[in-house]
Amino acid sequence: METTLLELGIGGWQAVSILLNLFFVLSTAILWHRKWQSSRPPVSFELHLMSKNPHLSERDLQIALLTARGLSNHTIAKELYMASDSVKKSKYRLKKKLDLPDGISLDAYLNHVLVHHPSTQKM
Repeated sequence: METTLLELGIGGWQAVSILLNLFFVLSTAILWHRKWQSSRPPVSFELHLMSKNPHLSERDLQIALLTARGLSNHTIAKELYMASDSVKKSKYRLKKKLDLPDGISLDAYLNHVLVHHPSTQKM
């Protein structure tokens, strides 16, 4: 059963507005995805983290990389379009997923893996 926009009570200008907003959201998502793909870490960084926990999500890897690069929670939140509190909670869960002891800082660990771990060195 097909329903037209007019039957839904959406007029011509409203439909145009909805389409423009949808176009903007999709364009933003595509640009963000391209930016993330172009700044991905060395594959070995991801492999090392995945060896600690193969169930890490794409978001976990994004937060790990930005944390390893020394960005603040506020900056990570802006970069990933999320709240600072969400970044803080995500980092807490990531530390648990990586099974890091209480005395080890997630930030320091990730920076060490990115910069110093032999498997992440460029050939």
